[in-house]
Amino acid sequence: MGSNHSVQINIHLDRANSFYFAGETVSGTINVRISAGQIKLDEILLLLAGESGYTTTHTVTDSNGSTSVVINYLTKSFLKTTTIIESPSSEQKKLIYNPGSYSWHFDIPLPSQLPPSLNQPQSYPHVRYYLKLVMDKPWYKRNATEILYLTVFPRMDLLHDAHLLTPTLFSNHNRNDVTLKGTIHKLAYLPGEIITGTLEIINPRRSVLKQIKLLLIQHYKIECNTKQEKLVDIILPIVDHRNDEYIMDKFSLTVPSIPLPPSYDFHDGYDHKTHVNIHYNLEFQVKIEGMFTNFDIPVPITIASISDMNSNNYEPHQNINFSQNSLSYYPEIDIDDKTNPPPSYNSIAFHD
Repeated sequence: MGSNHSVQINIHLDRANSFYFAGETVSGTINVRISAGQIKLDEILLLLAGESGYTTTHTVTDSNGSTSVVINYLTKSFLKTTTIIESPSSEQKKLIYNPGSYSWHFDIPLPSQLPPSLNQPQSYPHVRYYLKLVMDKPWYKRNATEILYLTVFPRMDLLHDAHLLTPTLFSNHNRNDVTLKGTIHKLAYLPGEIITGTLEIINPRRSVLKQIKLLLIQHYKIECNTKQEKLVDIILPIVDHRNDEYIMDKFSLTVPSIPLPPSYDFHDGYDHKTHVNIHYNLEFQVKIEGMFTNFDIPVPITIASISDMNSNNYEPHQNINFSQNSLSYYPEIDIDDKTNPPPSYNSIAFHD
């Protein structure tokens, strides 16, 4: 492209949002507007990518003997699909476009087994998906590109495992013979559902029961990076500095009404094995007066996706994706394919 060229690229999806379930087809229209000059291209490509981003560290020592920790920002690709939108015919050497508007429709099926999108696409660690249009020019000229981020969840049906829908018992005790027993009505939930059950406290020594906290915790591992997030943290009104010998009551906790990534374990990849695991725990934290008397009870639960719902009508309430739907090409701005950690939106490339 010469200095008088300007290209506007837009990727429009055939739905109101950018949310998809694994196994669905990503479809839409590519619109390109050339305002001036003639453009010659080798081909036009649309890439659909799924990547896991993670960090490692290593220590370096300088000539003075001082050490510092260096953070390495790494990316693994577990999904790469390249669609040729347009290429020269056998009689052509190049694609030639004069000023005007051009459009192409695309349909790209997603594999049925994919890990859920996790975290913001530019933060680390993450699992991200995106479409990338590349107007491929000769090697000595900069390519024009456009990126659109997607949110992808695997389908996790509540009915896939019957034992998750039956009542489950749990219990634990401390050195003072304070025992907490409970029943949870089921182990699998959708966002917005209420977790309910009953609790029994057996306290033969009449220890002072200070409080019981109930937490919903999200745990995830992306490659070698692990993290946990408290989604809900409440104090149950069952006890408040009581020393009763026996207490029985009900408990409840509402799962946040946001599109939580479903429980999932993924071991697969395009050219490197990718490992992504996400799971959830309901955790009871019992606080009792005295030294070394507190104890916890973690109860693993499954968060499912809304698999019986058309994802075209699914409205994510959290800002998983940030996408810029148009990008103008200016010859003085370098938009080569690069990935600089942490990457900006327009610097995403297929590097492992």
